[in-house]
Amino acid sequence: MLAFATGARAERASARVEYLIDATVTRCPDERAMRGLVVSRLGYDPFDGRPGLAISARIARVGTKLHGQLEIREADGRVLGTRDLTSVADDCAELAQTMAFAIAIAIDPRANAAPPGQSDGSSRTPTPPVASDAIPANPPQQAPMDQAPTPRIEPAPAGGPHVRVGGGGDMTAGTLPSTPAWGLFAFGSLRWSRFSVELAGAGFFPGSTATERGTVTAWLLLATAGGCWHVDPWFACPRASVGMLHGSANVQKPQPQSTPYMQLGAQLGLELPFAPSWLARFSGHLDTPLSPTHLEIDGTSVWTTPRLNGGFAATVMGDFF
Repeated sequence: MLAFATGARAERASARVEYLIDATVTRCPDERAMRGLVVSRLGYDPFDGRPGLAISARIARVGTKLHGQLEIREADGRVLGTRDLTSVADDCAELAQTMAFAIAIAIDPRANAAPPGQSDGSSRTPTPPVASDAIPANPPQQAPMDQAPTPRIEPAPAGGPHVRVGGGGDMTAGTLPSTPAWGLFAFGSLRWSRFSVELAGAGFFPGSTATERGTVTAWLLLATAGGCWHVDPWFACPRASVGMLHGSANVQKPQPQSTPYMQLGAQLGLELPFAPSWLARFSGHLDTPLSPTHLEIDGTSVWTTPRLNGGFAATVMGDFF
């Protein structure tokens, strides 16, 4: 619960606001629009650069719901309180309006009794949007310093990791005898605001090439781990892969064999949300095997893994937790 403690203020109070939107949230009003909502509620612009309240407003997605958090501080840094809000309709615009309403009351408690655009104490009281707790109609006066209670500060919901899972297809050149080679993969990740860790498993369908000595065929299984840096919608990931390459030849006495396969590489791409909690990811990757692998027929090498391989991947993933 947030209790905004206020002492005697000037006719027009001042404040500064820090407005942050998590990378997982889309279709939100920007900072200029948020300030406009507050100004409309108060009937004047409190963001005039004079010393006053310092307000931090954050919006983040936690699971399938949008959460907002406000933290109100005095100019000297002393915390007056925090407040958590939730959008039951998964509507960022609605949540931003609720937060603007609470910000206006924190700056000037008379905004609770005035319709938008007025601060003259009109008797008509608006009905605020749905929130996680009630806004006090008459905020308590600030207690003397030696009697002021210690406020309870709630953690910001954007701080914890989001669990993401997804799957898609991969088209590569250089991993198998055929070009292109096609594969399917599934992955899971833990995503913080700017960083994520990922683990993926992939299988590539058999690819073949014809040589003078016969046709060779190979397929590949890979497990890949990486860490990614995000500047939405872009991301970049160094990664490492280990797996098994299985080869065979269409000859009179085939001797299928499997060998370990390891490579290092990097991935670059972008993530585009298309529905609540769902994103499409498109990326390119470039990898290098740690040691060359040869496919041989009668002791003669007929195909060798190139020093570099690369490809493109398309993924659908969900942000579930």
